[in-house]
Amino acid sequence: MNVIINDQIIELANQITVSELFTVLKRKTLGAAVAINKVIITKSQWETYLVNDKDEILIFQIVAGG
Repeated sequence: MNVIINDQIIELANQITVSELFTVLKRKTLGAAVAINKVIITKSQWETYLVNDKDEILIFQIVAGG
């Protein structure tokens, strides 16, 4: 299955949750935010929300300041 993460095509062996995606990508979750197909996925959903074939995923760091 293929997904697009931050404009890069990534091949995944099978369907995984958003939390598992962070593990596969070896990325930290602290301060991270995720949007899939232009919809924000709240951190409380990460354990159960499944990534699907051809999803467009944005992973970004939340920055505080002003």
